[in-house]
Amino acid sequence: MKEFTAALHDGVIEEFLCARGATAPGRPMPSLPFVDGIPADECLHVRLTPSGAWYEVDGEGPVLNAGGQQWTFAAPTLAVVKHLAKGQTASMAELAVASSLPVGQVAALLTELVAADVAAVSRRR
Repeated sequence: MKEFTAALHDGVIEEFLCARGATAPGRPMPSLPFVDGIPADECLHVRLTPSGAWYEVDGEGPVLNAGGQQWTFAAPTLAVVKHLAKGQTASMAELAVASSLPVGQVAALLTELVAADVAAVSRRR
């Protein structure tokens, strides 16, 4: 019991929930027909599939935790990571504008996340 109470500190519950949520796998959602990568198309929409994704910022840039995996991205991608971690759908155009990155670089980041089964890309109708 002493070890348990000694481990308690401010924020321990939030730390546990973030860690637990980041290990939950995402819902399988195919990003067809984009099997060879995500094209640089401003009209495409993306969302993360795990519900407990979260991020933090370290000395190199944003660190995204989702689906039991972790990625460290370059500092200019922070706005993209923030937007995705909210769990909402966003267009590539919105992500490019928010981050001041070219759509091609946003597409490269999304390709990595889709390949890891933590993001899904689609066309809105």
